[in-house]
Amino acid sequence: MIWINEVFNHLEVRNNHIITRTTATPRNEGLFGFNPKCDFKTIAFRDNVIECLGEPRPLLRAKESYGATVDNNSFVNVADIEKLKNPKADRPVGLEKPLKFNCGAKGEFIVDGWNTNPASK
Repeated sequence: MIWINEVFNHLEVRNNHIITRTTATPRNEGLFGFNPKCDFKTIAFRDNVIECLGEPRPLLRAKESYGATVDNNSFVNVADIEKLKNPKADRPVGLEKPLKFNCGAKGEFIVDGWNTNPASK
């Protein structure tokens, strides 16, 4: 999902619904890769739904990444779940509201829920 070579701090990954699927060349590395020199006390994963369909995948790549805050997430088939504290909270997980936005270099596509279509001109 994210692979950052540079030192990057103060990142919060929250209220996402992330789905991975097994590819023709199965991947088994973690979904999030950070430079081990990051200040992981400033990186958080909160209120996400993360589903690995098919091949299990770890959430994190580098052992230093386990210093990040991980709380109130729903995990399906995440291989390193035993390394994640992930305390539950009284907040909903996943998207705060249905997705609806334009994307592409010139906004030529619209994402509406789980569908992506050409934007009307």
